[in-house]
Amino acid sequence: MSAIIVPEPTEGLSNHPTVNCAVGLDGASSRIRVSEAMEKPSSKAVAFSLVEVTLALGVAAFSLLLLFGLLPVALKAQQASIHQTTANKILSEIVSDMRAAVRIHGNGNGNSGNFLLHLPPTSGNPWQPSMQLPSTAYFTNEGNYQQGLAGSVFTANVYYRATNAANTTALTHIIVSWPSQQTDLTMVAGSVETVININRPAP
Repeated sequence: MSAIIVPEPTEGLSNHPTVNCAVGLDGASSRIRVSEAMEKPSSKAVAFSLVEVTLALGVAAFSLLLLFGLLPVALKAQQASIHQTTANKILSEIVSDMRAAVRIHGNGNGNSGNFLLHLPPTSGNPWQPSMQLPSTAYFTNEGNYQQGLAGSVFTANVYYRATNAANTTALTHIIVSWPSQQTDLTMVAGSVETVININRPAP
């Protein structure tokens, strides 16, 4: 069996050029019409224009600038929140320390057990000017007690407010502020405070 293909030019449609081929197979012949349009599919590339790319880059750059501008504010707010949480912890520990302190008249130095804060005196007038100075304690950035101002971050000041001198309860105002180096409480970065009653042991 043998096959012979002989191409023969012919006229096709203007939009669909064709090629005619004569095929011979064991004495029989036939013609096959092949469309060139089927052999050469058309393709069209799709891409962004220069204007679209420029606009996209501009929007991305503007968003990044806004994000970088908000970072310092977010970091400052986070730091303030951490300091306030630590200051509240210190405040709670001071309240517990002062309420747990037991001072026996004539025996002891009159300080709290953990933070060495002066307790209200058991006799005389505790609201004399010399007695109204605050008792101070210093704490590290982690909220640990330390002696002395150097290297501290938080300062705790304890004030005893005037009540009846014969009263056995002292009204105590506790303020924890930061940073420690700022002694003016109106100019500190932040502070927390509370007022509690501290029992004054009888003499």
